[in-house]
Amino acid sequence: MSAVLRCVVSQAWRHKKNPFLCDFQFSTSSLVNSNNNDVKDENGTHPALLGSLSPPDPSKVLNFSPGPASLPLKVQSAILASLRKPGLNSMFLSHRSPEFVSILRTTLQKIRSVMNIPESHEILFTHGGGHGQFAAVPLNLCASPSVKATYIVNGTWSERAVLDAEKYCDHLEIIKNSHRTDCNYTSFPDIAGKVAPDSKFVYLCSNETVNGIEVFDLPSKEETGGVSLYAY
Repeated sequence: MSAVLRCVVSQAWRHKKNPFLCDFQFSTSSLVNSNNNDVKDENGTHPALLGSLSPPDPSKVLNFSPGPASLPLKVQSAILASLRKPGLNSMFLSHRSPEFVSILRTTLQKIRSVMNIPESHEILFTHGGGHGQFAAVPLNLCASPSVKATYIVNGTWSERAVLDAEKYCDHLEIIKNSHRTDCNYTSFPDIAGKVAPDSKFVYLCSNETVNGIEVFDLPSKEETGGVSLYAY
């Protein structure tokens, strides 16, 4: 993949275009076929090494920003059609209007169905994003400051989670690679035998987007010593 990216960047500079703008003029779409297999020329050379990348539709904007991803064209079309309709649409509905109440009720029903949430529990829609969850985890799982928790630090987000957890938990067991330098994380720390047995939970950020560490195989119950794992 690094070869592909280098090729895209070099092609962009060759044509005096900023390769880091979201409206790329070059695409990797021709690098794989319909079966998602690499496409090579008659000599067996990958096109990424030849600079033979096909330009896509120049009017299409590619979104590489953090946060919300690009919406499928079908969804975008439905939203645009809604905005063009006369009267109210979803972009400026009152939160007290019958239309919005209907949307909210349907959404709650679908969440209960998908997540099997009983009527005895409320569903809350809150702001705050990931940073809000850093505080929400210890506030919900630690009944008092005396409760102990184990935090696995494998990148920027788990480091920030620890900072919030320290506000609400007096006893934190922190597991991280001792060879880490300058906040550069290149591997997941070994946690076997390191989880405090009296911990209420083990915190893990499964996808450290800043540092590029993504955990595909979550620690087993044996590795956590039977302590419940909270993977965020």
